[in-house]
Amino acid sequence: NPDLPAAHNLFGLERLRKGDLKGADSEFREGIRIQPDFSEAQSNLGNLLAGEGDLKQAIFHFKKAIASDPDNVDAHYNLGQAWAAQGSFRDALKEIETAVRLSPKSAKLHCDLARLLTMLGRTEEAQQHYIRAVEIEPDVAEFHYYAGQSLASQRKLREAEQQFRRAIQLSPDFYAAHVALGRILVSRGDVREAETHFEKATHSPDPELRKVAAAESDSIHRTPRR
Repeated sequence: NPDLPAAHNLFGLERLRKGDLKGADSEFREGIRIQPDFSEAQSNLGNLLAGEGDLKQAIFHFKKAIASDPDNVDAHYNLGQAWAAQGSFRDALKEIETAVRLSPKSAKLHCDLARLLTMLGRTEEAQQHYIRAVEIEPDVAEFHYYAGQSLASQRKLREAEQQFRRAIQLSPDFYAAHVALGRILVSRGDVREAETHFEKATHSPDPELRKVAAAESDSIHRTPRR
């Protein structure tokens, strides 16, 4: 049945999976031609265009997807990401907030909303969403790390320490969490344990993080101990 829009959409996804961007684009557009209010195909085409850097057209199709289906969580989220990529953070915030409202049990959405709120200086609101992400998916190290960063920025160091320790427990090679925990330990004088965390972070594959960890460790050695 060449006039079945859902088939073209699924065929587009399969072509996309195989790296055939041109073929995927053609299939999504054919599905939309047959059924202009096909929200899923509009959103998928928007994703493809966003990946190719055509944010203006991507935003157009995400808006079309939302107009057809206001409850399309992915379309709201992807539109928010596209707005953020253009630097329109307030527009992005509106869309990500809508996605969270529609899908309140998505830890990833809460985490991404918190990151946007942090960028806009709304740290207390951000912290609530980081903590919610941790509550929903307590076994994801990254969520604990981001929650710890938010807590630390508000000088809630004991709570931040707990989050960083949990991140490391879940992912022992989470080098950024080792650095963050080490800094908290230094601030309260636990330099011996801090040094072990900085030393661990010097094995990071990220050269910048290795440099930071080495600098923190050197700072401990240069500071006179009482």
